[in-house]
Amino acid sequence: MENVEWTLSSSHEGFRCALQYLFTEDENSLFTGSATWYPNERWGFNLYGRYEFETSQVEEIGVWLQHNWDCIAMRLTVGIEPGYTNDAGVKEDDDWSISITGWLTDFVPNSILEEDNR
Repeated sequence: MENVEWTLSSSHEGFRCALQYLFTEDENSLFTGSATWYPNERWGFNLYGRYEFETSQVEEIGVWLQHNWDCIAMRLTVGIEPGYTNDAGVKEDDDWSISITGWLTDFVPNSILEEDNR
């Protein structure tokens, strides 16, 4: 068996949670998690993260905030890939990302659909 993937997801009245564990033959394993909350039809919040077991390292942590108008939606995403010391002993700095995405609500981009189909 080369790859094993376990996924658990649940949703309840505006709240959605997803956990995923990936394991490969070379003993590399990864855990991802995401929690999304829509308190109403206009606003959405998400917290996500990824942890790699081989190096015992948090690979990424992020959040997004989304607002929906009648025909337009906007999402602000902020994420960080924490710094680490590589195998050669060189310290890598934190890598921050910030993005603003907008779309027409009747034409949701595929990248948004993969994260959340609202």
